[in-house]
Amino acid sequence: IRKFLFYSGNERSRFFGIEDWHKRGNETRVHHHMLAADLGERDGIGFGHKLNCTGYFSKKKYNDLMELASQLSKVIPSARIHARLIDRIAYANDASYFRLVPQAVVQPNSISEIQFLFKFTQQNKIPMTFRAAGTSLSGQAVTDGILVDISKYWDKYSIEDDPRHIRFQPGLVGGFLNNALKPHRRRIGPDPASIDACMMGGILANNSSGMCCGVTENSYRTIHSMTFVLPNGFVLDTADPKANQIFENEQPHIAKGLLELKQRIVNSTSQYKGET
Repeated sequence: IRKFLFYSGNERSRFFGIEDWHKRGNETRVHHHMLAADLGERDGIGFGHKLNCTGYFSKKKYNDLMELASQLSKVIPSARIHARLIDRIAYANDASYFRLVPQAVVQPNSISEIQFLFKFTQQNKIPMTFRAAGTSLSGQAVTDGILVDISKYWDKYSIEDDPRHIRFQPGLVGGFLNNALKPHRRRIGPDPASIDACMMGGILANNSSGMCCGVTENSYRTIHSMTFVLPNGFVLDTADPKANQIFENEQPHIAKGLLELKQRIVNSTSQYKGET
């Protein structure tokens, strides 16, 4: 087994947390392809202790994670499932100060795989979070459940209607689309400060705006239509002329709830209209 020397010093809580290096001591090391720590009897990782690429876990924890990856691989190829600790730690942060280590990082490449992930996580009662570029400052791109990375495989786009519209998938960087639109003297509406790093999935999910677009050209004001997947697996393209009817017929409880929320907003607006 190859070993690497990490000089951790007082940074030992960085990987395992204070409770880990006070309580765990000489826990069994599982020899596999995961980041591990050979802890001492008292202080956990100390200066000059060796970390090896085997796996610091109890056998049960390790077996649970391997079983999770095995179940996911029945539908999604194992090459797009990342369950090694070193990979999961790499996704434990976004641009915020929050840190949650996911149980697995999955990279789906189709709507059917997204539907499977929704069903799988609900059946196994595991939280699921989507992540595009991970430039969030508020921690919404991290989870201790299953992290769904859409920064890969979701990068198709087309300029349409000469060129009043641009159709795209959520794994594209906002600045990339602006460069594609530049020859047409066009740009997307929102202009967040991180536009050359953030991806369209996050831009739309956060209703991003910016210094120039204000609220008149933010994400919600400039979106024409979208294809979305609900947690129950229902898929709808809102560009369909019958989208409203389809939604009300097939998801009546959700449609009713949305209409009730809309009415509450309308009533609230009317109540305070004219106040300064």
